[in-house]
Amino acid sequence: MAKRQSKLSAFDKSIQLLSRRGYAVAEMKSALLKKEYPEAEVTACIQTLIDARYLNDENFAYERIRSRATLSKWGKRRIHTELKNKGVAENTIATAFERFESGEEERLGETHNWQQQANELLTRKYGPFPNQLYEKAENANRWEEKQATLKEIQKEKSKRINFLLRRGFSSEQAIKAMEQL
Repeated sequence: MAKRQSKLSAFDKSIQLLSRRGYAVAEMKSALLKKEYPEAEVTACIQTLIDARYLNDENFAYERIRSRATLSKWGKRRIHTELKNKGVAENTIATAFERFESGEEERLGETHNWQQQANELLTRKYGPFPNQLYEKAENANRWEEKQATLKEIQKEKSKRINFLLRRGFSSEQAIKAMEQL
């Protein structure tokens, strides 16, 4: 005998989804519409969730920024892109970044320093820059040998800078972190 499954209401499904993680308003609406709930039911459900404070883009954006910056060690650009892709408004993202960077929500009241985070991440991932490459370039006897060593230096710098760029840090932050190593 086949089991009979009853379809959950849009509200029950949204609560089920929210029990796993936070959602932006647009993201929840999209998820419910993909499950083929009627648009009128989805709209009513979303409004109920907003009124009950289960959905709040400001809090969602702030919490996502805080977790991505502190736990995932992402840069500001990558976090911003993720929030935009989840349908969070530009002004909401800007406000959440201001809240996070000012440290007003944190218990210790510490502000977040993106440059310091980039420096620490680069040091932890690659360690100090291999200065023996510079010595090798200076001590090179032939022009070709010196050029090959300079290419090695450039390749190592590019690898480290590109790592930070992929993490969402600005090119200025990546270059500055590289220089500080």
